[in-house]
Amino acid sequence: MKAPFSIPCLLAVLWTCTAVLQAQNLTQTVTLQQGWNSMWLEVEPSQADPDVLFAGLPVEMVTTFIPVSAKYTSLRDPAADTWKDAEWRTWQPETAAGSFLNNLHQLTAGQAYLIKASTGTTLTIPGTVRLNRFEWRPQSFNLVGLPVDPASPITLGAFFANSPAHTPLRAFKLLNGKWVQASSAEPAVAGRAYWVWCGTGSDHQGPVSLRGGSISLNAADSMGSVEFRPAGNSALTISLTATGSLPLAYLSNGTRTALSSAQSLAAPAGEWTPFRIGHASLTSIPTAPAASLLEIRTSGVLWRVPVTLNP
Repeated sequence: MKAPFSIPCLLAVLWTCTAVLQAQNLTQTVTLQQGWNSMWLEVEPSQADPDVLFAGLPVEMVTTFIPVSAKYTSLRDPAADTWKDAEWRTWQPETAAGSFLNNLHQLTAGQAYLIKASTGTTLTIPGTVRLNRFEWRPQSFNLVGLPVDPASPITLGAFFANSPAHTPLRAFKLLNGKWVQASSAEPAVAGRAYWVWCGTGSDHQGPVSLRGGSISLNAADSMGSVEFRPAGNSALTISLTATGSLPLAYLSNGTRTALSSAQSLAAPAGEWTPFRIGHASLTSIPTAPAASLLEIRTSGVLWRVPVTLNP
């Protein structure tokens, strides 16, 4: 007869998992102004229920655009009751008269939201990192945010350079409750949502495309991979850093290099360049799950890739 799985043992497992995943936790902070605000959710929220997430905050409404088949070809300001259209999902606090119409029941990473606040406030959203990519709808405006490196933000024009589908650039930002055209020379803002016109089918992801996703390792010598391809005709320098309890290394041309500090790698123009990612050592093997966050920077953009080892 099997011994029962004890509560202390279960708690120990849960604590271990929580400690491991802390390396991949991130809190997104959003400054809300009175009136309408646009937000690009960069993290998978720990608490996705809007009833809980916005409890006690002066938030009157949250709405998001979920296109099914319709294309969005004409912008309307939020005050024009855009959110009443069929492609929008909306949440209001239960004290609001229209709360019985709520059809937005959880928030998710990689989605844009419009938030109406009665007064200025700060919204903090704890969550876990998720790699978000664009799925462009052609002949339509797309409501998106960009993977901006806050330390050296890319301009809107530079982000969409080398993309015929976004030329000429038509990007709009929310300012004082109205959608106004953004200049291609202005820096993109991390966590802000923009309406961006896409003329034709496109897989444009910025100055560099990233192929791969979360990396899961099952042994000290196992490897995952990340591939890069510059969007233009010039090579790019990619900077890799790693933080967390799992020491990482990359394998390129048969050489294993520890990511104990930032490493600069070359991505040749016009081709996919693979870099294999794994544990930094083949002799010091973790005996318990561990996790880290791989940060990839180039040309003012920042991608974050979660890496987990479960031996």
